[in-house]
Parts: sequence; C-alpha cells; structure tokens
Amino acid sequence: MRFLSYLLLVMMAEVVLTKEGVIAGGDNTLNNSGTTANIRQLQLPEFTDPVIIVGGGLAGLSATLEAIHDGANVVLVEGEKDLGGNSQKASSGIAACNTEAQRVRQIHDSSELFYSDTMSAGDRENDHILVDQLVRHSPTAVQFLIDHGVNLSDINLCGGHSVKRVHWIPQPKEGKPVAVGVSIIKALKEKLRMHEKDNPEKVVSCKYRILVKI
Repeated sequence: MRFLSYLLLVMMAEVVLTKEGVIAGGDNTLNNSGTTANIRQLQLPEFTDPVIIVGGGLAGLSATLEAIHDGANVVLVEGEKDLGGNSQKASSGIAACNTEAQRVRQIHDSSELFYSDTMSAGDRENDHILVDQLVRHSPTAVQFLIDHGVNLSDINLCGGHSVKRVHWIPQPKEGKPVAVGVSIIKALKEKLRMHEKDNPEKVVSCKYRILVKI
C-alpha cells in the first residue's frame, strides 16, 4: 500500500522517488518515517491500482504495450538506467511459422513441422508444453512486433530448422549490419513514448531505483 501511495503522489503531483526514498513535489513531501507535510492540500481523485511489470526487455515492453492497449495504468520497473535489457543484445532473428511473410514468399511451413524441428534440435529433451506454446503463438508474436513498427520481412534458413522461418530485419547491401535486438527495442520504446505523450497518466517507468516518467 505504501508503494501505491508513492505512485499516486507521483502521478498527481509529478514528483520523483529518489534513492533515499523521499518523494518531493513542490511543497508536498513524504519521507521514510511516513510523516507528511502539506499532503492534505492535494486533491486526490479515485485511484485504480496499476499493473506492475518488472523488467523492461522485450517481454516487459510487450506486456506494457498490451496492458495499455487494454486500458490499464502501468508501472514498468527496470533495474538499469535504460529500457531494453538483454533483448537489445540479440543478434539473431525470431523463428515463427505460418506468417504473412512466409505466405508472400510461398514458404510451406506448419506448426507440426516447427514443433518437430524444435524438439529434434533439443534431442527431444525439451519441455513439450513450452515448445507447443512457442510454436502456436509464434505467428502472433511476430505480427505483434510488425504492428509496432519492427520490419521483420526478411526470412532465413538457420540451424535446427528445415525451412526458412527465422524472421530478420532486412540488412543493407553495404555498410554496418542492422542489429536485430537494438532495432526491436528501439521500435517498442518509441511506441511506449507515443503512449506516454498521448496519455501521460497511463505509464510510469521505474528505472535505476528512480521513479520517473519516460
């Protein structure tokens, strides 16, 4: 409850939670001991508890965007000074079957074949339930990224796959290669900033132990 009180004050008074745990916003403060100064002056409206998402990598950013789309208020917690996590270090593509990009290129693939390839690549020691989830949700996952501005129109045949199904960002013929992970995170962060600009009350990012708006 105390954290939610902090969050409410941040949203309403545009305050900052410092590493010392002190909220400061104009003349309104709340310190570690729980004492208040001039807090009663704030006119606090009805408050709905936010969705709290821990981690600002690909999964966390995707969950945040989905939650906002569904109308939720979101607190995104990230331990580093910037969003992205290890996802922005990814150098490969994203495997998916039955995608629009495959259909355009007339690549014949199926959920059954993707499942079989993945199980075989793991010497059939994979968790079959997780592999099934990966396969069944792969086309919607790729489409989600495309809908959020990630160009995954290039498809390659990679190790462990019997057909072309690894979706990549098209690479330039000359010059520096495009980093897949960095490009994906950049696109999702831009979408998040657009949401923050249009609906500043919807998203608060907690990075580096400092509660700040994106």
